[in-house]
Amino acid sequence: MRLVKLAKQLGSPTRIVAAEELVYPDFRIRLPGFPSEEYERRWLELFHNAGGHHERITRIGKHGGFMWAYYRGQRGQNLVFQNAVYKGSPVMDMWGPAAATSPDVSHEVFTVDAVDAGIFNTTTAATVAVGGGMPHAQKLQLVDELVFAASPDSWSWQHFNDRVVNMLLQARHMLTAGQSNAVFGRKVPANKVHRHVLSALLRQQPNASLGSMLVSGQLLFARRFVHTLRTPLIHPWFNEHLHKVLQLPHKPLNQRKLVLYMSRAQKGSGARNGGRNVVNEGELFDSIRNMLEQRGEGEQLTQWNTQVHAANWQNFSKTMASVRAIVGPHGGALYAAPNTLLVESLPSTRFGVLFWEMLSIMRLNVHVLITETVNAQHDMSADVPSIVRTLENELGKEREGATYLEHVYPWALAAASSLGTPISVA
Repeated sequence: MRLVKLAKQLGSPTRIVAAEELVYPDFRIRLPGFPSEEYERRWLELFHNAGGHHERITRIGKHGGFMWAYYRGQRGQNLVFQNAVYKGSPVMDMWGPAAATSPDVSHEVFTVDAVDAGIFNTTTAATVAVGGGMPHAQKLQLVDELVFAASPDSWSWQHFNDRVVNMLLQARHMLTAGQSNAVFGRKVPANKVHRHVLSALLRQQPNASLGSMLVSGQLLFARRFVHTLRTPLIHPWFNEHLHKVLQLPHKPLNQRKLVLYMSRAQKGSGARNGGRNVVNEGELFDSIRNMLEQRGEGEQLTQWNTQVHAANWQNFSKTMASVRAIVGPHGGALYAAPNTLLVESLPSTRFGVLFWEMLSIMRLNVHVLITETVNAQHDMSADVPSIVRTLENELGKEREGATYLEHVYPWALAAASSLGTPISVA
């Protein structure tokens, strides 16, 4: 009878016990660097023709002799429900208009009465199977506090970093230390680096067990349910706050000597999806190594290996604190220190701006080469001379033109040193 009693004790019709709307300060970031005007022209052409980013990037314009992308009017929302049940909708682990993170998906599913919705069977005192992505769910799992971090592919390195981290940071002040669970999709992040980040964001002890993480496939009942899906994708506040939470170590640029090559080849790299390989990777690697030897500044070229560099948090943070430059094809971002040089080969048939955006708000020196693809998997033949020349020109230097990131106001104002904390207006 315990489930029936819980059903009868559900709170108000809406069960929203706390809510806040967050206003994020406007800002702008520098466009990436390019090895030539032709590379810049091609990038701008693809940018204007591609979709998916125009809602958050309100315009591109010149200021102070440099080209900038502007971000205005971004907001977030946190909702806390009392005695809420998740029964498979909104759907996790999918992309599209029905996804949990879609702006068109309502939170009203969490406001309905559990008995009326058929989640509890008052006759048999048992749960019943429901649809919406979990047709075989027969069990109800009870937790005290649950934060709904349901990003598509939340288990992956990329989408854990660009979506789940932001969700948890936005709601972190509303979580109870040591008591929060996080619900993901069909898989939970298995990487030890992710688990360290997750424990910090959930306000757990660094070495706490994360066996309490929940995965879809069952009905979930939370006495306190934190809904934080309405979170901006790109804003520097998330990066600034993440660095404070994780206490990431940094070295001055002149003390960092590691040049990290990020291969997407399956063997050794730890990549979990295919495509976007560099078909002349051996030539590129050898050319970079020869150039570094000729420079004679003690810089060391190393290929990223997940099993080594991300074996644990200590290895990962030590590696990233020593990185002077990262080179590779379009792929997942890392927690690199400010002024790290990033040289990205971006396939012409799979254009995207997310990594440039993410790394720019981390204050990295980002350079992009639009690269023609050679097959349907978006594999590329890298422009070896242009990549090597970019490294020669930029290694160990801060990018020309002071900052990569600035506050934006509709009136004249000196640039601030920090983009501050989002303001709660409700």
